[in-house]
Amino acid sequence: MSAGHAAAPAVRQAALTLHALPAPDRTWVLAALPSSEREQLQALLEELQALGIPGDPTLVSGLAQETESSGSGPDWLHALDTRGSVALARVLRDEPRELTGAVLAMLREPARTKVVAALPAATSPQRLAQVTPALEQALRSALERRWTDAVAAASRPEPSKWKLAKARFARLGSMR
Repeated sequence: MSAGHAAAPAVRQAALTLHALPAPDRTWVLAALPSSEREQLQALLEELQALGIPGDPTLVSGLAQETESSGSGPDWLHALDTRGSVALARVLRDEPRELTGAVLAMLREPARTKVVAALPAATSPQRLAQVTPALEQALRSALERRWTDAVAAASRPEPSKWKLAKARFARLGSMR
């Protein structure tokens, strides 16, 4: 079975989007991904090249329009609440300013203002980047998983100070 048949539709769409990007942009996006995602996308990119499918941005825009019209759900980037904005800022805080600027350029108000407010001043970009449709699709695919993980982490309750102190005393008692 080829890599394309086993991959989820979103991963196949991300590969098609990356395939349409100029080589330097494709390399940059792949380098920013975790190794497991990068390897999966690289296998799909190799398959696209082997099949002779051109890196045509119109294929991607047609696929994106198809996905939007299929009713696959609200656009999570534009429907960020305060918790989601904080989670996205947490995802972006260690990223280069250029990437943060590109993501902020993809957001509409009031989501953009909420994310900027949650970013540390040192990581806030000086200007918004210009984002091509193909780059936007690739960024969305990469961000969605990390954002989902960040929202889940933010919604986990922190243990109370009493439970932390009790656990420390228990560890100290077991050292004797």
